[in-house]
Amino acid sequence: MGTWGTRSRGGHAVLPRLLVGLALGVAGVLAGSGGALAATTYTSCPTFSQFQSDVQAITGTDTVTFGAGAANCALTATSAITIPATASVTIHGNGLVLAAGTAGAPGGFDLFDLVDTAGLSLDNATLEYGQEGIGTRVAENDPVTLTESTVRGNSSEGVVAYSLTMTNSTVTGNGGNGIAGFTDTVTNSTLSGNGGYGVVANHLTMTNGTISGNGLGAIVVENSPTVDATIFDGNGNENCGAGSPPADQGYNLSTDSSCGFSATGSQNNVTPAQLNLQPLANNGGPTQTQALGPGSIALDAIPLNAGSCAVGATTDQRGVARPQGPGCDVGAYELIVPTVTPTNATAQDVDTSVTLSATVTSPAGTVNEGTVTFTVTDATNTVVGTATSGNVSTGSASVSYPLPGTLAPGPYTITAAYHDPAGNFADSSGTATLTITPGPPASLTLAPGNTTATVGTTLTETATVQDALGYPVAD
Repeated sequence: MGTWGTRSRGGHAVLPRLLVGLALGVAGVLAGSGGALAATTYTSCPTFSQFQSDVQAITGTDTVTFGAGAANCALTATSAITIPATASVTIHGNGLVLAAGTAGAPGGFDLFDLVDTAGLSLDNATLEYGQEGIGTRVAENDPVTLTESTVRGNSSEGVVAYSLTMTNSTVTGNGGNGIAGFTDTVTNSTLSGNGGYGVVANHLTMTNGTISGNGLGAIVVENSPTVDATIFDGNGNENCGAGSPPADQGYNLSTDSSCGFSATGSQNNVTPAQLNLQPLANNGGPTQTQALGPGSIALDAIPLNAGSCAVGATTDQRGVARPQGPGCDVGAYELIVPTVTPTNATAQDVDTSVTLSATVTSPAGTVNEGTVTFTVTDATNTVVGTATSGNVSTGSASVSYPLPGTLAPGPYTITAAYHDPAGNFADSSGTATLTITPGPPASLTLAPGNTTATVGTTLTETATVQDALGYPVAD
């Protein structure tokens, strides 16, 4: 069997290499025809010992699922879960958090160890505070798939695998490299704040990535990596380290010139202020992301082709559809354009005010920020007046709108414009109708009493006509 190069546990500057050809192949090993157990589904949270035992008992191809009654299980590992060479294991985590230690005291072992040709597919899980989140022992072809998952706070590398496919995931705060492997495919993912490089590999394909604040650099890849729609922001001494320069597929943004981007839409030496990349945070979805702040040059930077992004993915890391605006955003995050739905309102021409309201909804979850400005216009599009709500709360906004006394009966247009000063949501608006109806009929009241006059003279009586609120009504 071939073997790919040595690495230190710190992983800071070791570039994996294929030293010997893989002529013997391993395709038959992963078929796992013998020894497979029946699929395991947990209906409540297992102990770590049970979970470890169930996974390690798999010798063929099998699945472990955390079911509806086992959502968001938090398990404390006491030793590595070792997947044998003949096993290909799929784990549906359903919010699983597997920790080997704490933020200040990570454990001294890997959370998962893959032996030789073992395979692991993991979704909707967090691996934290071990030595490596996923490690490998003399790997030849250990395929790892990571989906909607987080690997963080491990003292060495985040993920080490011969072949890694990572989608909608975040690798952050690991002491060494974020991911290290021979062939890596990374889509809609964030690599942030790792001590080494974001990615160390022989081959890399990256689409809609955000690589930010890694200690030594963003990527170091032996063979020219294919990169598109990715942000390289403030990584070590240079974003693109030793190795081959990227094959620029367009719309990449780098805060230095080390990547040498030159394709359509790509830019070098952009400033942090121009990017306005926000810190890693919970912005909705199963993993943390780095939002794009107001005015970021990454916003709507990718043009549309027949309504779809010219390059890049059709959703972002959270699963939000792209595009949200007139173009698609660079990186793993797409700024959401919320849906603003004002409510039709009715008032009488004798009323002094009317309540205007709107709902603000987002695929990322409940909206609890920003304000809505209501503008009322007449049939000629002349502005009658405006009023702004307080902060949106649980997706709702309302305001008492003062009605001018001269507002004639008829339909008026309400435009509800949403704005979020924090920049977590894009500006958006919707329209509704304000209908003004006539108030109650005017009344004439003559004060009681007699009036006397001399015969042959003119008698004058003065009466005041008032509306229902007591206001004089003109002739």
